[in-house]
Amino acid sequence: MSEIEVEVSYGKDQEYEAEIEQGKNHPIEAEVEDELNNIYTKGKEAFDDIYPKAKKLNLTSDSSDKEVIDQVLKAAFDLKSD
Repeated sequence: MSEIEVEVSYGKDQEYEAEIEQGKNHPIEAEVEDELNNIYTKGKEAFDDIYPKAKKLNLTSDSSDKEVIDQVLKAAFDLKSD
């Protein structure tokens, strides 16, 4: 299975979640739940939103937690860091 999932909590009932998932011999599934902007998408629309952002990530297994968080929030997904 291949998957990328981003989940950021901004306190009470405020989250940003984005996920692309593909299991072996299964179609790609994608979903965005952006409670900050009241955006909820699935399928191709969600994939088209997430994929270009995820492509910007330059991470390895040696990346520190801070580096991962910084890249996800600032470089790729343009999310608030608070």
